[in-house]
Amino acid sequence: MYKVSIIIPIYNAQKYLEKCIKSAVNQTLKEIEVICINNGSSDIEQNILKEYSRKSPKIKIINFEINQGYGKAVNEGIKSAQGEYISILESDDFVDSNMMEFLYNKAKENDVDIIKSAYIAFNEYSEKLYLNDLDIDENKVFKINEYPEFFSKHPSIWTCLYKRSFLISNDICFIEAEDTGWVDNHFSVKSLLMAKKIQYVKDAFYHYRVDQQDSSSTLREGLVLPYKASLQVHNFLNEKGIENKGIYTNLAIREWAYIKDIINKCPYSEISCAQDVIKNLFDLIGDSLNDNKKFMKFKKKIYKKSIYYLLLKRDIKSFIKKRFYIKIRYSSLTRYLLCSRLLVGRGRK
Repeated sequence: MYKVSIIIPIYNAQKYLEKCIKSAVNQTLKEIEVICINNGSSDIEQNILKEYSRKSPKIKIINFEINQGYGKAVNEGIKSAQGEYISILESDDFVDSNMMEFLYNKAKENDVDIIKSAYIAFNEYSEKLYLNDLDIDENKVFKINEYPEFFSKHPSIWTCLYKRSFLISNDICFIEAEDTGWVDNHFSVKSLLMAKKIQYVKDAFYHYRVDQQDSSSTLREGLVLPYKASLQVHNFLNEKGIENKGIYTNLAIREWAYIKDIINKCPYSEISCAQDVIKNLFDLIGDSLNDNKKFMKFKKKIYKKSIYYLLLKRDIKSFIKKRFYIKIRYSSLTRYLLCSRLLVGRGRK
């Protein structure tokens, strides 16, 4: 039996694929399998996969003739996996050689359902942009209600090892959406909420590339996907009857970040679409942040100040238009409004 199954969904990443596969195959943990999902890849990518499968018996290839979406690809990997734990590796990223051994040994110490680590974000111009970690006791085993701030951060599902029996027994899988991405949000929330034993380590083994764009995603999809992903998460929480205020507050912090990103990227031609998406996100956020005293104090202070009230009054269209000639003031607003130190609060039910 394998100790870890590494699942790599592959589509449109030929520039980085060899480095990714090498990092998976060359793990210091020897009892691993590397499941590569050829998700309608190019001929070049297919040739790379064939070459590495000849070199290493650890590699298993699952072929899709056409791209069937990220969720479908990873689900097929989970179904065919034989490892005790499962890891997900993006085809444009790479991992340190000791990642699987370190996390597997830690996971076995306390028999956890999920172990999660920090990660390093980087791009073509920098070996390291920032280190993403959380201030959590590494020796503590916990449930997500104790640390709901996980939900204010990037889902980073690829920094985890998931016990395979835990995923299967709880029917935890990815939504098989027709569009191109963002199904990691739902998977992250569902798995963390259902896990009885979670552990976190501050060591960073995973190198996350932030400059690779999904070329199959249209501009409009890019604006709409944050709301669709958030709605899926909220629907799941409602189905499960989750009422923990800390969870909703931290999800709201992330949804504020989506609003900021949409405003930053939205061109004039898509203002109407962006306005609808942002209003929908506001509806999901609701009063979640109103339990945060620091946020409420800040909101009251800036509410009547010139440009600021446009956003808070939900006049999104006017705000986006004014963005183009108030860049300095807007930048100041978003820094304050979305600053985690200002908004993050650990609420409890």
